[in-house]
Amino acid sequence: MKHPYLINLNDPEDVAEHHVDQDRNAGFIKERIDLLVENIDYNDTHELTRSVFYAGDVMDNHVAKRGCETMIVLDGEIELTHRGKRCKVTPGDIMHLGPFESHRMHFLTDITWVGYFNTMNIIQPCADKELLSANCPEMTDEELADVFGVSYDLWYLKEAVAEDAPKAEVSAVREPGFAHAEFDVDGAKLRLKVGRWETAGEFELWQIVGEKGFYAVCPKPCLKPNIFFVTEGKVRFKVFNEEFVASEKNVVHLPPYAIFSYEVEENAKMYDYSIGCMRYDLLSELKSYSTYEPEKLNDPDFVAALRKKWGGYITEYGKR
Repeated sequence: MKHPYLINLNDPEDVAEHHVDQDRNAGFIKERIDLLVENIDYNDTHELTRSVFYAGDVMDNHVAKRGCETMIVLDGEIELTHRGKRCKVTPGDIMHLGPFESHRMHFLTDITWVGYFNTMNIIQPCADKELLSANCPEMTDEELADVFGVSYDLWYLKEAVAEDAPKAEVSAVREPGFAHAEFDVDGAKLRLKVGRWETAGEFELWQIVGEKGFYAVCPKPCLKPNIFFVTEGKVRFKVFNEEFVASEKNVVHLPPYAIFSYEVEENAKMYDYSIGCMRYDLLSELKSYSTYEPEKLNDPDFVAALRKKWGGYITEYGKR
């Protein structure tokens, strides 16, 4: 990759590797998957990809026995079947699926999503399938599926009986206006899209809607890695001594122990995959103290202890 921290989804040279899944019976490409960020945690628990599926393809009803997956749909339309309900997923929607949540996807058009895979590996099975497809032409798609089902705890089911339903009734789908919770801070709205209780405690997904001049500072090494995905506007980052601007369809990937800050240069929306900070609990406690015991928030030591309790690495934020 050309930049140590910035990944431009519009530039093929910024992709670490890519794989294609080809239908062995019909001979057409069903999916292209690009690896953006690989194993960013020492426990190999996080993976960020960009996937393209093609119109008419179907991802048959299946269930993963471990991990969770969070997809931000960038373009196209998907018919999702989940827990007996069927709906159409469109750009701006988020799909979040945990272990043992069976689901089926019918791609009504060509689609693109950015997928975050937590405590599950999505790239390695793609590479393995390419290897077997090239060297074992006698294997059918069904035989390949059996192999990978055993290896990666992924199992296929008969198509589920389902009825059409509004997206709001399908628990796996988060529409653009959805938030478990929303916090207003000086210069920005923080919207919780996926809660830590939905990811076995591994991460929480926030959307930051920032006005020009909104900034945040992490002045000491952050023990966990950080990922930001900008979908609108421009945000200037400083990581150690490196400064750069992230804009639409840019991913910012910061390794563990990074010291960084960012400032919105042009009204922006970006997703923050909060891995190290239990931000919802931190913001909830800050709101509680501001309501019930506001005088405590005048004590810098008390606020610092509260941040440490919840892993809050951002010590300063607001609007310039």
